[in-house]
Amino acid sequence: MIIDSSFSKRLLQIGWKNDAASAFFYERADRQYIVTAKHVLEGFSGKEAIHVLHGGEWKPTTPRLIGFHDDDVAVLACDALSFSTDRALPEDDPHVGYGQDAYFLGFPFEMFGDLGGLNNGYPHPFVKRAIVSSFSEGGGIIYLDGINNSGFSGGMVIAQNVGNGPMRIVGVISGYVGAEQQVQRRGRTTNLTIQENTGLIRMAHIGRANGLFDQNPDGRRL
Repeated sequence: MIIDSSFSKRLLQIGWKNDAASAFFYERADRQYIVTAKHVLEGFSGKEAIHVLHGGEWKPTTPRLIGFHDDDVAVLACDALSFSTDRALPEDDPHVGYGQDAYFLGFPFEMFGDLGGLNNGYPHPFVKRAIVSSFSEGGGIIYLDGINNSGFSGGMVIAQNVGNGPMRIVGVISGYVGAEQQVQRRGRTTNLTIQENTGLIRMAHIGRANGLFDQNPDGRRL
């Protein structure tokens, strides 16, 4: 599967409180928003500056807070940042199927590709592959089978709409599901523990973001 640049160019690497994460542009009802994970912006009220990596520098900008959703989704709007596209996003919520392939984009460990002018000075995201593994009651949380890394939080998940439709943005990466394991030293169990990456990823369905857009349609006008 080749990932179209209309997806990869939407990604932003953002910084908040000395941590870096992923975010992406999203359009709805002729307005543009920035979507990320809620935990990435812990303590953000909409009055502080966040930083965006551009041209090799972390540049401050102050976005408006559109809203938070408890399924780990945050939506911002910023008139100073924009993404130009000639491909309108579908207005309806996408559907994903049990066992289908999915791809997630972001910036693991603050790493990125550098395409220079081809990406207008913005860092180029990494892409990783997963499969749809399970669903929560109500469908707001979807579990993927794949290896997530620190820094992908807030990145987009794309997949085909059920029925072999076109690739669509289907969700927001929340993080991996961890399991606490005790540390062994020289064959003996210690009192130390580590958080093991189980290979399961928690994703919030993009419908959670769509609901926030509709409740507070204050995005940047297109």
